[in-house]
Amino acid sequence: MRFKALAILFSELESTTKRLEMTDKLSLFFENIKRSNDFKELDKIIYLLQGQLVSNIKQFPKIGIAEKMIIEALALHSGIEKKKN
Repeated sequence: MRFKALAILFSELESTTKRLEMTDKLSLFFENIKRSNDFKELDKIIYLLQGQLVSNIKQFPKIGIAEKMIIEALALHSGIEKKKN
């Protein structure tokens, strides 16, 4: 699976507050996965949709870094400017 397809899904989900619309978008996304028979990264996709990186069983101890600090670090090391709100 291409990360671009997942990024588009997350963008579409973020742009709506309607629960039924989100369900439809997720349904279409998973139908496409089923059609392409590409299940090898499905577990990672599910974890990301839940806002996690790994399952609760494998989850590492929390390191206590604030969200803004993580954004700052990613912006600094990736070279991409962070959005100013």
